[in-house]
Amino acid sequence: MAREFNAPDDIESYKTLKHACAINNIKAEIKDFEPVNVPAMLVEDSSLNKFRESLLYEVRTMNENDNDAFAGRFEKLLENAANKGVDFYLNSSNNLIKALVNSAFETQVAVCLSLYHITYMTVMPSLKRGEVDRIYDSISSVLNKLLELPPVVKTELIEQHELEIIGANNECKPIRLFLMTPFDDRYSNVIRAIKLVFETSPYFFEVMIATDKTYDTKLLPNVKHHIKMADGFIAEITDLNPNVMLELGAILINNDNRPVFSLRGNDASKEVPVDINDQLYINYGNIDDSVEEMVNKIKGTIERHGKPSHDEILKLLQKRTCKALNFSMFSKLKIKLQDHEISSIVGTYSTVENFIESSSEEISKTTAIDIDDINFIKTGLKRFLTA
Repeated sequence: MAREFNAPDDIESYKTLKHACAINNIKAEIKDFEPVNVPAMLVEDSSLNKFRESLLYEVRTMNENDNDAFAGRFEKLLENAANKGVDFYLNSSNNLIKALVNSAFETQVAVCLSLYHITYMTVMPSLKRGEVDRIYDSISSVLNKLLELPPVVKTELIEQHELEIIGANNECKPIRLFLMTPFDDRYSNVIRAIKLVFETSPYFFEVMIATDKTYDTKLLPNVKHHIKMADGFIAEITDLNPNVMLELGAILINNDNRPVFSLRGNDASKEVPVDINDQLYINYGNIDDSVEEMVNKIKGTIERHGKPSHDEILKLLQKRTCKALNFSMFSKLKIKLQDHEISSIVGTYSTVENFIESSSEEISKTTAIDIDDINFIKTGLKRFLTA
């Protein structure tokens, strides 16, 4: 019976771990699979044979006092082997992987590398026990040296990796808006409405709130890096929430010409500070309104005759070179997908263009979604490209 690899329901929570693996040039996929006690697995193909032979040669010609030199050669060999037709799966059902999600980023980097080494070794059944011990010793040597280095700033590594992805295709960059709201469930409809407006036609932006991506486990550094990565900002200032005003103040102090939009409900009672009085106001109605009512109110504020009318929003549209792929966009497609299936797609393909240009076979293999469904999704998304 063939082994089943399925995307987990909470795949979004594993983004940081995937970034950590990517630091070592390892493309990891997050999957649920049996047995749950196995934290990671390599699914090999014929391209692995030559790497197996090279590694066997390195192990069997190694001198007793050559551990450091071997570790370097072993590291180099596995770097060359990474992502060459070999699928590396991290098991989201495994307790180690679950715990790793909440670990320090430098720990995630080290453990991902170690798991890759170990899983690589498991596809070499001809190794003798003494040879296995030597490899484990060398892996420990490499990891100990890694952990002796000065602490790596998690946020900078993630940002560097995101910018490298963007840099790989300078013509393709979705617009990101950072949405600042009070940490209160009452604003959940406001968040959904803003996402539905700006993440679908005609904008196709990416709207992020602080909890969508964790750059840092501490609140303020996390917000700081969200601010750094954003192209524009939306601040909910109905009640002049202290946290929102603090974040807004940090943005305005920079004065770097990125647009700031003020989100305000009908029940606002406090006067807006003078220094933000000239920002574009987006009225969403009342906090208890439905998402649909809020969407219509917001569109009525920023559009005329169904088209964007504000200069700062038009500038963002001119700057946009790619259309972000997100949950809001899938809500417009007439196809029934489970949340974990959408998460699997969005977590792997960040833009509409990237998704459409990838082969349906590749997408199906990565997301475990039927090819016919993928083709149907592609047809729907292509309509958005002409918007």
